[in-house]
Amino acid sequence: MNNKKLLGTKILISMMIAFLFALLAPMQSEALEFSQKGKNWKAKAKTFFSYDTNVIQSPTDGRDIPVSLRGSDKDDSAFNYDAFVNYTLKFNNKFRVEGSYEIDGTVYFELSRFDLITQMFGVKPVYKITPLSNITVQYFYFHNVNDGNSFSGINFVSPSFNHFSKKFGVTRLYMKYKDTNNFINQGRDGDSYGVGFRHIYLFADYKNNIGVGYEYSSEDTAGNFDRDIHTLTVSSKVSLPFDVDMNSSYQYSNRDYRTFLATTVTNTREDFFHTFRTKFQKELIKDWGFVEKVLGKVKYTYHYNDSSTEFREYQNHRVDLGLDIRF
Repeated sequence: MNNKKLLGTKILISMMIAFLFALLAPMQSEALEFSQKGKNWKAKAKTFFSYDTNVIQSPTDGRDIPVSLRGSDKDDSAFNYDAFVNYTLKFNNKFRVEGSYEIDGTVYFELSRFDLITQMFGVKPVYKITPLSNITVQYFYFHNVNDGNSFSGINFVSPSFNHFSKKFGVTRLYMKYKDTNNFINQGRDGDSYGVGFRHIYLFADYKNNIGVGYEYSSEDTAGNFDRDIHTLTVSSKVSLPFDVDMNSSYQYSNRDYRTFLATTVTNTREDFFHTFRTKFQKELIKDWGFVEKVLGKVKYTYHYNDSSTEFREYQNHRVDLGLDIRF
């Protein structure tokens, strides 16, 4: 692989890691779906077989394909694993501190240059204002390894106010700060500030829900990647026959670059990113020794990036099938 093609691949992987972080951070900031049952620790392990129609994010047919991607296979299968452990130190009825560690890895069968391991170290103080509301300050450090090489480190802090209403559901207001140190592409080093809210309305004895959220963030980078991002999310959870739960969400993100030129003329880049996800989940085993439950999961994800920069307009479909074991 020549230097130009290698650089293009590294830049693409940088974009993929940034996108993975954008997915992981909100997931980590939400409450986990399983109870502690009085324990001061909890853990889970997941394993999935995955298939992605466009791992390399090759541009849509008819668009200009970068030299680094020409002649490359687009689709591939992968093995994905995830392990998570959390420990809670309770000081009194109002204040506790949670510490966590998580490792998430994806190993592709053919496109090994996109193999990715992400480790997440977290600390979250929680102060209970009332029995139904609290304040949290969540901190995570993300360390990304691509194809066996350290790629980036990210510090993430998010204070939030969370309130539960028996009538209206769960409301979360939050701020966030992200500091990115990209070890390969220093132009991707930068700071990000954001604010947002999320509300989940619960019904059917809290078994089903619908949610809506909005977030604004501003990113300042060492290179020409400064941008303002507006993100709108809608979601739902529905209980189906045979004790199957279906979780679905649609996310729309407008990414308006302040310095990145879309073409040789003075137009700046703007992306309209669409993501649709749906997950079917069924409990297979419950209370089996020290195993709290085993869940079977099937997930489908569709991404479409409508960009003013031709080589960044792409779409892909991904299917995941696997198990989620909770302890």
